[in-house]
This record gives sequence, C-alpha cells and structure tokens, in this order.
Amino acid sequence: MSMKVAIGSALPGALHHNNPIQDGYARVTVEEIVQGFEDLDIDIATPEGVKRLGDVKRQFILWQKKFIKFQARRQQVHPRTVVVVAVAVAVAAVAAVAVTVAVVLHLIHLIHGRRRPRPRPGDRHGTAPNPPPAKKRPGLLTRTLTYLRKQRQALAFKRKELAEKKALKDEAESKLERGKEVAQLGNKLFNLRDLDKSIICYVLMKKREMRIRNIHDVGFIDPHIVNSYVLEHHPADVEDDLWRFIRKQQQKSDILFPYHFGFHWILMVIKVQTSSVLVHDSRIWIRRFGAT
Repeated sequence: MSMKVAIGSALPGALHHNNPIQDGYARVTVEEIVQGFEDLDIDIATPEGVKRLGDVKRQFILWQKKFIKFQARRQQVHPRTVVVVAVAVAVAAVAAVAVTVAVVLHLIHLIHGRRRPRPRPGDRHGTAPNPPPAKKRPGLLTRTLTYLRKQRQALAFKRKELAEKKALKDEAESKLERGKEVAQLGNKLFNLRDLDKSIICYVLMKKREMRIRNIHDVGFIDPHIVNSYVLEHHPADVEDDLWRFIRKQQQKSDILFPYHFGFHWILMVIKVQTSSVLVHDSRIWIRRFGAT
C-alpha cells in the first residue's frame, strides 16, 4: 500500500550533485507537499544534511523509483482551435437558418403563384374605377393665411434684390475710389525724377519676384512705417520699428529700405553680412552733375 505524500517532477540523468545516483533511485524535485507529511524523513539526505521533506521543497533530492507515480497528461486544446471550431459552428448554424428561410419563402411564392390574381379597379374584367374624390375648397381663414404668406415671400425677395443692388453699387463706388487713388499715385510717380521712379519700381518688382520665386534671402522694411514724418513726430517709434525689422531679418543677406523725405525717395541696401549700407540717391547726381 502506497500513499501520496508529495507532487514533483522526475528529472533524467545519472548524476546527483556530481555524484552517481544509487540503483533504484531517481532525481526529482519537490513542488508541493501533501498536508501532514512535512515532517517525513527522506531516504538520502541532501549535501547540506537536510532530511526533512518540508525543508527540501523546490530542491533536487533522490527518491525511490518504485514510489514514483506518473500522472497521465491531459491533451490541451489550443485556444485558437476552440475559436475556429466555434466560428465554424456559428457559420453552419447561420447557413442552416438561411436555407430554412429560403425554403419557406420559395414555398410562399409557390402558394401565391397558384392563386388567381384579384381583379384591380379599372381592369378589363374588373369593377369600374372609383371616381376621384371632390376637392374641398379651403376656408376663408386658410385662404387669408396663404395670401399673407405669399405677400411676405414677395417682400423678402424684394428686400434681397434691393440689398444686392446696393452691394453692387457700393462695389462700383469702391472700385472708382481705388481707381482715383491709382491715378493719383500714377500722377505722383509721373512727377518724380527718373531715379526716384526706378527706386520705387525696383522695390515693388523685387518684392513681387521674391514672393513668386519663394525666395526668402532678401528682406524689406516698410516705408509706410519708417519714414520722415514718423521720424519727425515720433522718433522713439522709428527706433523701435527699425530695431524690430532688423532683428527679425538678421538672417537675410540684403535688406531693402526705401525711405522718402517728403516727396523725394532714396533706396538703402543694408548688407547684413558685411555690415555696410549702400545708398541710391538722385540728389547726389544732381549736386555732382547738375539737373537734367
């Protein structure tokens, strides 16, 4: 008669702690001990001299082969196999239901197909068609509300039409004002000297070229912000504006700065890399060579 005292695993091999294993014994590991057998002494003590079964848990010990019983392992089913089988069963069930529904519908069509169709009103062999019901004339209140609704819609349409005409008129007047401004600017440019015209046209064309070609290596200072009028009336603002422009464009190679004294224009080209300024001024030519 044998009793179960512990659960473990048998390990193959002929050595136990580099020593040959005695005949009739095998090397095992103790994983679980049945309650009440912790004080049981094993046959062969461990190299440390421990013989109590409760002290050798999760250690390698020698156990008689005739007392080792192997349990039959249950074949484990992979979860993926369970999922596949469940999906197959569900698909089969859906297919069976679909086949049943199709058969029932087919039978219904067969039953209705054998029946003689009922004659419709107005058919050749059917009854006479029913006369259309007489239209009921709306009451006075309904006609009054309909009239007021139509008048309100007409008034809203008229207001919308007037608003569109006013918008077109305002746009035409705005275009006329812009045309006058362009004409005034053209008159001013016409009265400027040739070099002044060249400066303004060069700056405008250069800005347009930089935007079209997506070139960001040339900077510009707005003459509407920094000019002689602002310098005369708000000198502190000019200093702050110049500092802001130059600091923002310090990575540029050149900075174009058109500047005007009342009605006279000059162009300053600030060379950031060489820390120099190139000035284009028509009055220098006049002072040297006379007016033309």
